[in-house]
Amino acid sequence: MPNETLKRDYILSTNYSVGNGMLHLKNLELKDFDLREKSFISTEFKNCLFDNCDFTSSIISSCTLVDCSFKDCNFVWTKFFESDFFNVKIINCAISGVEVSDLVCKTLHFENCNDISDLTLHGSFADRQIFFSNCYITYLNVEPIAKSYNDFFHFTDCIFTEDTLMNQNETPGKEYNLIDLRTI
Repeated sequence: MPNETLKRDYILSTNYSVGNGMLHLKNLELKDFDLREKSFISTEFKNCLFDNCDFTSSIISSCTLVDCSFKDCNFVWTKFFESDFFNVKIINCAISGVEVSDLVCKTLHFENCNDISDLTLHGSFADRQIFFSNCYITYLNVEPIAKSYNDFFHFTDCIFTEDTLMNQNETPGKEYNLIDLRTI
C-alpha cells in the first residue's frame, strides 16, 4: 500500500487537475461574494483577502492557504479537509457547524469572532498552532492529535458558555474567561 503522501497526491490528481494538480491564486481580494455550497479542491491561496464572503455549506479540501485573511465572513456548515493553513487570520467571522479534519495549522488566528457556536477540530496528522483572541465560544470540540505531534492552543480574552471538551468532561461552571483547555 502506498504511503499517505503518495495516496494524497493520487487523490488530488484524479479529482482536480490544473498545473501540477493544483490551482494557484495569489493576491486575490474577494469582497461580498456568495460562495455558498461551493467546493474548493486542490487550490493554493497565497496572500488573499476574503471580505464579507459567505461560505455556508462549502467544502475546502486539499487546499493550501498562506498569509490569507477572512474578515466578516460566514462559515456555516463549512467543512475543511486535508488542507494546510500557514498564517491564516479569521477576523470577526460567524462560525457554526464547522468541521476541520486533518488540517495543518501553522498559526491559525481567530480574532473578534463573537459567534463561534459549533466548531469541531478533528485529529490532525501534523502540529497545530491555533490562537483565539476576544472570541465568544459556545461550543468547541477539540480532538487530540497523535502523540508525535504538538498541539498549541492559546486563548486571550475569550468567553466559553458550554462544556467545550470531548468525552463528556465536566467543568465547574457555565462561563469562562481567559481559559486554557489544558488546565481543566
